[in-house]
Amino acid sequence: MASDSSADKAKDKASEAAKDAADAAKKKLGGVGDKAGGLGDKASGLGDKASGLGNTASGLGSTAADSAKGAVSGTAGKLGAAGAGIAGANRGAVQTATSRSATSGSVTSSKASKTTRWIDRGRNGKRWSRSTALALGLLPLLALLAYTLPRWLDHIEDDLEDATIVQMRERYGVELDKSQVDFDGRSGEITNFTLPLGVSNTEVENYLLDSLDGHSNSVLEGDIRSINVRGNEAAPAPTGSHDVDVVADGERITLNGDVLNQAEYDELDDAAVAAVGASNVTNNLNILDMEATKTGSAARVAGLAGAVALMTGDNIISGDARLTDDDLDVNAIATNDGAKSALEGSLAGVGGGVTVGGDVTVAAPDTGPIDVNVSTDGTSITLDGTVLSQAQHDALVSAAEAEVGAPNVTNNLVISGLAEQAPDSDDKINDMAALFAGFDGLVEGSGSVTDGALNFTGVASDDAGKAAIEGLTGSANGTNNVDVSVAEATIEDEVGLLQAELDLLQAEILENVVFDVNSDVITPTAAGTLDKVVAAMNKYQRPKVRVGGHTDSDGDDAFNLDLSDRRAKSVAAYLGSQGIDTERLLGQGFGETKPVAANDTAENKQQNRRVEFTALAEFATN
Repeated sequence: MASDSSADKAKDKASEAAKDAADAAKKKLGGVGDKAGGLGDKASGLGDKASGLGNTASGLGSTAADSAKGAVSGTAGKLGAAGAGIAGANRGAVQTATSRSATSGSVTSSKASKTTRWIDRGRNGKRWSRSTALALGLLPLLALLAYTLPRWLDHIEDDLEDATIVQMRERYGVELDKSQVDFDGRSGEITNFTLPLGVSNTEVENYLLDSLDGHSNSVLEGDIRSINVRGNEAAPAPTGSHDVDVVADGERITLNGDVLNQAEYDELDDAAVAAVGASNVTNNLNILDMEATKTGSAARVAGLAGAVALMTGDNIISGDARLTDDDLDVNAIATNDGAKSALEGSLAGVGGGVTVGGDVTVAAPDTGPIDVNVSTDGTSITLDGTVLSQAQHDALVSAAEAEVGAPNVTNNLVISGLAEQAPDSDDKINDMAALFAGFDGLVEGSGSVTDGALNFTGVASDDAGKAAIEGLTGSANGTNNVDVSVAEATIEDEVGLLQAELDLLQAEILENVVFDVNSDVITPTAAGTLDKVVAAMNKYQRPKVRVGGHTDSDGDDAFNLDLSDRRAKSVAAYLGSQGIDTERLLGQGFGETKPVAANDTAENKQQNRRVEFTALAEFATN
């Protein structure tokens, strides 16, 4: 009975040891959580099963293997199988010990038996029961699982993160790093990146679920359980439209408007240079640096470039073209039928929903172009070039003489006597002649009239001059281009202009700005004239004005100097009271020291008793 009691206690002790080991393994595996797919709970139950094992050790190994397989990959299954092998070895040891005990009743002294004694027997030398021995054999398996499983799962997570980075790069061109990809077991998350244009988070999730499932070196029943993609939607690229105008006369080509990119700019510029040479190309194209709003932009620009390349003197007399997203219109006067066919053929195949229009005609025999150049400095006009008829000649010359006078007109015009080769040549000449009426408001200007267009650029002295000439712009064939800017006056210019207005007022000032005897009080009559000085100074607000007071030679010199100074300062004070910045005013008396006439008659003395206004850029410091 004592022996049975000892065996029972040993059994209980072994069972408790097995449970403690299971609990320790469960605690160790607890942090693994979902990573092991519930392996901790099954490992805990495995200890309980070990205490009551009565079946064969191989069955126990199968149970452990099945438990691990439900949560992890084939590697965990191999660990379970290894456990079964250990349990089988234990079983063999127990059976051997039982057999030997039955036949000899003593413990073998062989080296193998000593090695496995802690499994076969307790401290009292009695054999463990079968279930206790099997439980003891399971302990190394549980310890091995507790040690290797977290490390193995970390490796799987790294592998999935690396695979995700590769898939995102190869499929979507998105570069990610480990800070943006995080896997927790078989659940992943991708954050803090920009989606490709037109791609949604859901699309990326579905793709990754398919592409990563069955990935090598990962779990058995599918690589990933879920993946959450939180990318930022890409802003659509800005789009733009073509708006290009081309004017050519066979010798020169001008490009104006908008293209989408540098390649289109270069394509049109190269075509123009090939036609007339770089020195004869004026390229005012603006690059929008945008994607095309409408498809087919390359074909549209190629069609226009093909037409531009043919706008040489050998092919056309004059021509113009306009390109938008919907239309390509080319108008030209070709030199012959072959040039006409080549120009029209260059437009074939533009497609893309673009309407190709315009009119290409062949010049009639004995026709010629108009080619007139005009320049002005505001006071004179120079005419150069070729007109078709005496009427065109007279229209330009008479308009120029009416504006600046015949002596100020230089006429170098030549009359070709040919019929017009482009429509509306008379209208273009008349439009240029009409502009002459606004030349008096210009500082400078120059322009030209050809079969292709009227062009004029100028600099006006002020806004009124700019508005005047722009109001004279005609509309012959919609090809007039007039560009006038306003000159920025210098302080010296304003000084001269203000002084000119003050000089015009000087006679009135001499008559009205007078004082009672020995007085410096402004009279109402003087105030009315001084108000005109205020208006002139408000018109030109940068110059300063010195108010000089003067007397005749009668009386004491010192008295006259003091009186003139008080009168000058009184006038300056009045101007300041009417809103003129006092920093712009200086009242100064000169007494009788600066006469403008001899002090020998009453009339001459009256001229010397005066107030003068002098416009200055700055007051003298000495």
